[in-house]
Amino acid sequence: MQVRAMMLRLGLGIALIAASAVAIAQDSPAAQDERRILNEAEANRGAAQIAEQEARQKAAAEQQAARDADYRAAMERQRERMAEMDAQARAQSEADASRCRAGDRTRCAPVTLPSPTPRETPAR
Repeated sequence: MQVRAMMLRLGLGIALIAASAVAIAQDSPAAQDERRILNEAEANRGAAQIAEQEARQKAAAEQQAARDADYRAAMERQRERMAEMDAQARAQSEADASRCRAGDRTRCAPVTLPSPTPRETPAR
């Protein structure tokens, strides 16, 4: 029974579409011209909306690309600063080690001994 009802509804839908197509075909030439003008205007509005959306998307993509480039440049500057700081620290450490070996004990690295591990007490 449900299949018949569905087929009947589908048939009615198709009939309504066909009837509206026939009604459109039977419109006066003035009504057809008016509909054509309205359809063209609607198509032009749709095309304008699509062009605006594409322009917004392009602008957003360009802004994102600029932000990405700025980020990459900042990261590269940070890597350069870190490399420079590492080189300075390494040079200072080597200079301090040379002075220590030459007898300047103030430049020697502090000696740290490992802290003793506590003895385990036997369970009673």
